[in-house]
Amino acid sequence: MGPVLLEVPASHTTFKSVADQFKASWRHSTHCPPVHRVYKICSPAPSLAAYEAYKINVESRGQFVSQGRTSYDLKLFGKKTGWGRFGRGIYTSSTSSKSNDYSQNDCKSNLKAIVLNKVVVGKGYKLTHDLTTLTSPPQGYDSVLAERGGSLNYDELVVYTNDAIRPSFLVMYEP
Repeated sequence: MGPVLLEVPASHTTFKSVADQFKASWRHSTHCPPVHRVYKICSPAPSLAAYEAYKINVESRGQFVSQGRTSYDLKLFGKKTGWGRFGRGIYTSSTSSKSNDYSQNDCKSNLKAIVLNKVVVGKGYKLTHDLTTLTSPPQGYDSVLAERGGSLNYDELVVYTNDAIRPSFLVMYEP
């Protein structure tokens, strides 16, 4: 069984919270589009159990957990872009406008979508320049925190295991 989507009513505080996060994290100079729909993504119990087990393992080493942004499968790496700035990983960003750059609508809808995720960051290795040969974070680290500067205009967070990330909300907006 796959995830279940539950529409969040526009009048609900959760809708406002997600829409506010989307707007506040729009950092490109272009106009931030309005959010039209928000869906809560309810992952199946086995999927959540794998995520929670990974999170507990990272936390037990005295690391931290954080929320990120953009289901996830490393086998799909490179299918769209053909490369990864920080190697073979699952890429997210706290910048909604950066996520918008990678969102593509192949159907006749006038809406686009991005996913707000729960991400186990753990101990993040900070980079500002490309390191395309990575297949995992450097030893002693759980993720890569790509920060603005160097070759990056906007932040990225990269995890290298499917268990480190789960979708939380689907955000539908008009580009």
